Amino acid sequence: MSPTPRSHSTSPNRRIRRTQMVTQPQRTPPRLTREEALQALTTLREQGDQMTKNKLTRSDRASLEALIELLRSHDEVPVRELLKRLWPRTPAAAAASTFRSFKERMNDRFRQLNLRVRLEHPKDNRPLSEKNLWLERALAETEIAASELAERFAREQKREYHDTPREEYVPQEVATELPVVRFQDTLRQFAEQVATEHWASLNDEQRDFLCNLSTILQPIVQLVPPIPDREPPVVAFECLALSPTGGSFGQVLKAMPQVDGALIRCLLAIGAAKTANALRSDAQQNGVRGAQHLIFTINLDPPMLASPYFEAFLERFPDLLRHNVVFEVNEETAGPMVKMARRYQVADDLRFALDDLSKWDAKARQDIETYAEMTKLDVGRFQEIIRRLADEPKQVIRDLAKYAVPGKPLVVEGVEQRLDMRFLEGHWPLDKLPPLYAQGHGIEPHPLWSPWLADARHFGLRGGQILASPFLAEATRIVSDFLTEAERPQLRRHSHGPVYRLDLPGSAVGTRDTFKLAVVSDRVEPLKVSASDLADADCIVVKQRDARLAREQLTLAQLPSHLRSFRSLPGVGAQSLRKAPLPEQYVLGDWVHQEVREGRRDRKEGSRESEIKVAGLSFLLDWLTSPAAPFCALLGDYGMGKTFLSRVFTNEVLERRSQGADLPVPLYLDMRALSPDLQARRVPELEDMVVTLCRNAGFPDVKADAVLAAVRLGHVALIFDGFDEKAAHLTDAEATALMDQIRRAAPKASNGKVLIACRTHYFEDTPHEREKVGGGALTRTREGRIPADFRIVHLQPFDQKRIQEYLQKLFHENAERIFDFLGRVHDLMDLSQRPFLLFLITQHLAELEALAARGQHIGAADVYQAVMEEWIRRDTGKHEIPTDVKVAFMEELARRLFAEERKQINFKQLRAWLQTQMKDKMPAVSLQDFGRADADLRTATFIVRDPEGNYRFAHTSFQEFFLARYLAASLSQRHPDALALPRLPKEVVDFTVDSLHGKAYQRETASLTIQTVLEQPYVPQVSENALLLWLAWRQVRPESAPEPARFELQGAKLAGLNMSGVRMENVDFS
Repeated sequence: MSPTPRSHSTSPNRRIRRTQMVTQPQRTPPRLTREEALQALTTLREQGDQMTKNKLTRSDRASLEALIELLRSHDEVPVRELLKRLWPRTPAAAAASTFRSFKERMNDRFRQLNLRVRLEHPKDNRPLSEKNLWLERALAETEIAASELAERFAREQKREYHDTPREEYVPQEVATELPVVRFQDTLRQFAEQVATEHWASLNDEQRDFLCNLSTILQPIVQLVPPIPDREPPVVAFECLALSPTGGSFGQVLKAMPQVDGALIRCLLAIGAAKTANALRSDAQQNGVRGAQHLIFTINLDPPMLASPYFEAFLERFPDLLRHNVVFEVNEETAGPMVKMARRYQVADDLRFALDDLSKWDAKARQDIETYAEMTKLDVGRFQEIIRRLADEPKQVIRDLAKYAVPGKPLVVEGVEQRLDMRFLEGHWPLDKLPPLYAQGHGIEPHPLWSPWLADARHFGLRGGQILASPFLAEATRIVSDFLTEAERPQLRRHSHGPVYRLDLPGSAVGTRDTFKLAVVSDRVEPLKVSASDLADADCIVVKQRDARLAREQLTLAQLPSHLRSFRSLPGVGAQSLRKAPLPEQYVLGDWVHQEVREGRRDRKEGSRESEIKVAGLSFLLDWLTSPAAPFCALLGDYGMGKTFLSRVFTNEVLERRSQGADLPVPLYLDMRALSPDLQARRVPELEDMVVTLCRNAGFPDVKADAVLAAVRLGHVALIFDGFDEKAAHLTDAEATALMDQIRRAAPKASNGKVLIACRTHYFEDTPHEREKVGGGALTRTREGRIPADFRIVHLQPFDQKRIQEYLQKLFHENAERIFDFLGRVHDLMDLSQRPFLLFLITQHLAELEALAARGQHIGAADVYQAVMEEWIRRDTGKHEIPTDVKVAFMEELARRLFAEERKQINFKQLRAWLQTQMKDKMPAVSLQDFGRADADLRTATFIVRDPEGNYRFAHTSFQEFFLARYLAASLSQRHPDALALPRLPKEVVDFTVDSLHGKAYQRETASLTIQTVLEQPYVPQVSENALLLWLAWRQVRPESAPEPARFELQGAKLAGLNMSGVRMENVDFS
């Protein structure tokens, strides 16, 4: 059972701001200057420590020091700052309560020390955290007397509305968001049925306001007879009016002058009765002692009593009124109204209490007091009496006794101080007078009521309790504090059974649609909540997460950081692309649409796959907006444009979002740019990779768990580029674990979208692609995934039409001539099918044309060689290091990074490494020369630096090219130990074989070196890499390939090596 009845429903409430007329003067005590305030607080601190009794506690002293420190830089101290400094980890509601107690203690000390100052803040309806704190002069006795006289005159004036305290007529802005339980459907149905025409004449805003009327509960505690060793227990609550924005009964009437006041009164009475029933019955079922006998009082004045709506109320809700509801009749009930009240009492078994007993006409009181169960003394009269406590305590009791009716309990209203309650408990003569009860704004019910009630003071009201657990109240406060002033009016709040719904404007969290939070009552297990009550909620706010609940869950502790992170995500998406490392060397305008090929299994033809080719960008956009297939793998060989297409896709989504498209925020992560500590880890956690993404984008405070929650909700799409860059140095099990980490971003039943860009050769074949990307089985994985959850597409090479389109964009009238050149030179057109190689070719046409003129074969290695030679020529006269030594450094750097399975090196390590290398290659270099050489290497064309000072090759293919040069040179110089490296990637192997065919003597020596390695006893790494080079060599240049007489491969690690169709003789694998 929940404190929020399942029948609750609602329509959105609206904020209403209004100003009441001033009907009485108010004396405003002068505020202290900053210097005066500091002096008063310092005096309080010093003299407080010298007091023999009631010395400052350590906690109060620390709080006082913090207040003094803040006051040094503020004329008025923002309460929010004070709460943040003093109680940073305390929930806001508890911190506010602690602050109020501290403020009261400090003001008591000011009085004890006769300093005539006090701490004060505004008494409006804003949340405490939005107020400022100051020090002001305390009024002198003569000023107090004058104020009391003015108050007495004001009380004697006829009030415009009963039960509206005088302070509520002063200018006041009501703008409080209250998480109170409302009964909108019940109120609407009643009004439609009993006041059909009148209700229809109202506009939507008026009807909405009336349906959101609710109740504030003022506790009534038992003072006499006292219960030993216990705080005075709550025995009743008075149900007072509460408007949607925190206004009282009088403010409701002023806000709705077009509405029949009797209808308003009955709607409030219905809400009060429903509130009473919900609280009493739920507390009783949950074993709260005394809940069964709990009394609720509802105001009943003559306009309501005489209205036909009241009779309809009694007829429609008899069950609610039979359970301990007492109607308070006031002093205006006289003559015929007394008889009418008596008739209802007899006919409907109503229970009465006499309200404001001091104001009753003697005759009217005599007529009705016989039928009343209790009497109540009003706030004003009690305050007049209790002020004489210090001087005439016995007279206080005698004056109060005048309003006691024999045999009927007396309730005194306006009891605010615990001191007054102790006095009455100890001095009320129970042997002569009836039981005594106290009611007041400041009375707090026992903590056992906390699952159902929240202190209204936490929302800027004077006091009382609202039917909403502190858990619900805190969730509402967090959301309200998060929203901007412009966004708060768009917040919509309503109830669904035990669920309190908070609908935030989508703009606050970076989405187009409303963001819906479902706050589940802490009295209910989330699993037991009806699915309909959680329907269409984006996130569920729970007291404790439950892994069995397949919904996105947040705790109160997570809610603030998640909301802040959600707001930042559009910025993260834009900056993740703008600040992505290694920016492409060709501009967005040069991009040519590429096709992707997808293999689809034909159901009619069994396991046979059909191929479909579509435009790559269009495919990715369709995949992103499709509800199916949360994962997509974009595969392609090196230089095919995977990174560029990934970035074009990210940019296109951002552009469409800026134009209003309902698309998730794309977050682009280049896995080559993982931080050094993550690069050092074999398998980084998904959360750590997301943290790197956000930090690189300039949002270090965005939480990884919030980003992943947004992914699961479908508000964010993750784009992992360069998976193979990280996985290349991992074992098969580690690479699988890394893919598992990425797949965690979009678990089963989520709305997540994840794109993975990877080189094709990372996978052995098509089944291996599906197995690795899909996480295991080819039919259904342990995670419950099926093949349809994964789209795998291959980026297609440029055809001649796209090559021409690219050339036309760059070279215009020269495009045709260049295209003819590519067609004339053997293999050059084939190389141009890779966008990155086409880019390099067009940048070095002169060198390649010279090679072609000499009749030389041009391969991929020749293109990169031309790039390197152009760099050397361009910087002629600038080189601090001889060019041959600089190239050797590049080769050695590529070898070291590959051997250490890293992609980057920090500038400090690079400098130390360079110094060591120069001692070997240039021993006569001076320290000054070394500094220039260091800068020379770090500004090389092939090297780039990130903001953290990590250096790496500008494109992976450059590192592969220089590593291949190193291997080719080493093998041609008979140094087979150069092959003592991790297994060589296919690109390095191809580059090496290509490089060895430039000069015959290099080719022959290298061939002999490889042959010797394979024929001699097995050497770890060296033998495997020699076999890789032999296999590639015999495939592309069989006429010059090594011809080993035998293969010594005992213990060789050949897992994953594709040797289909290879014939080998005299092989020893033992």
